[in-house]
Amino acid sequence: ANIWFGTNEPHVHASFHSGKPWTLNATANGGLAGQVEGVAFRNATNGIAWGLSAATNGINNLARTSDGGATWTAIATLTTNSTIGFNDFCAVPGANAFMSVGINKAQSGYVTSITGDDGNTWTVLENGITNDVRMLQVQMIDTVSGWAGCFSDTTHPLGKNGMDRYMGPKISVACPVSITASKTTVCS
Repeated sequence: ANIWFGTNEPHVHASFHSGKPWTLNATANGGLAGQVEGVAFRNATNGIAWGLSAATNGINNLARTSDGGATWTAIATLTTNSTIGFNDFCAVPGANAFMSVGINKAQSGYVTSITGDDGNTWTVLENGITNDVRMLQVQMIDTVSGWAGCFSDTTHPLGKNGMDRYMGPKISVACPVSITASKTTVCS
């Protein structure tokens, strides 16, 4: 089994044999000189990493790899502040895609979005500042099933739900699903 993890330094550790041995890969050239907060892979070679661009006063940034994490390249299209959530990313098995959730780069709202081209472009599935769209962790098990965690302190006005489950319709990069608190729409 292939395993990757990021560190509080600009590094990604990888093992292609279930943890025996480990390889250390630097991601500083990928725009993550501050730290690597996490990694997500859609197959053995293609993945994204997210973290901070510098050790002090760093901004959220993304990098991609197409060689299993040996080298990383900054994703230069991240000039927009509102289309990507930076708390968590996951692969969407069966869709050749990644999903993002969390607060956006401008830290002005929460976003759930999807990319089918390894981070070049993102389609927003939901956004806003209310609890309904404050997803902080995400894991899709296929194109119709997944879970996302959010705030769960019911004494706080923004703290409700705790865990949300996605049960379709099928997520497709060619025809992304729009999800909101009140409805789900699919392109026709």
